[in-house]
Amino acid sequence: MRTGVITQKVGMTRLFLADGTHVPVTVLKLDGCAVTAIRTQEKDGYVAVPKVNPAEDMVDLLGASRAYQANVSAISAVKDMIQRSIDLFR
Repeated sequence: MRTGVITQKVGMTRLFLADGTHVPVTVLKLDGCAVTAIRTQEKDGYVAVPKVNPAEDMVDLLGASRAYQANVSAISAVKDMIQRSIDLFR
């Protein structure tokens, strides 16, 4: 019986919270795990159903995080251009 896991580091990224702060995270690849139980609200008090593919979800999450970072950079650039325009007329 396995008591630990062996993973492969895929990379680093950051997750953005609703308030705009970010949390650095390490992306790990985990192979060879079997689902041994499905948790239900009635029996266990919470729901945990393995209907997702973690690898696909992580790829989607990384893509969304990068898109968010690109949007933040674009907004920052526009803000800087507006400020420079305002400074020209002072």
